[in-house]
Amino acid sequence: MSRIAVVWRAISVIMHALYMLKSRMTAYTVVMGFFDDIKRRAATGTDYGYYVVLFGGKAAYIGGITRVLEISGARMEFASGKQTVAVCGEELEVSELEKESVIVNGRITRIEEGG
Repeated sequence: MSRIAVVWRAISVIMHALYMLKSRMTAYTVVMGFFDDIKRRAATGTDYGYYVVLFGGKAAYIGGITRVLEISGARMEFASGKQTVAVCGEELEVSELEKESVIVNGRITRIEEGG
C-alpha cells in the first residue's frame, strides 16, 4: 500500500472516530494520536488491518475489528484477521459497537498488539 493511501485511510478513520464519539475531545490529543498512527504505518509500509485512535487515555476508537475476544472491566481484546489488539486499564466499558468498530471508555493504561 502506498504511503498516500495509508495517510488517506488514516484520515478517513479519524473522521469516522470523531463522528462516532460526538464529544468535545481536545484537538491536541486527536492530532497526536492521528500522527503517531500515520508515522507507524508509513515507516513500516504496512497496513495493520485495524486502527487505534486514543483520546487522552479516556477513550479509544478501534476500527477494522472482526471479532470480540474478551470483555471485562480491566481488559478488552478484539481480533482483526490473524492479529489481535487489546485495550487494558480500569473501569473499561464499551460505549459503541458497530460492524467493524468499537469505542472503549475508561482509564486506558495501555494498548497491546499481538498476532
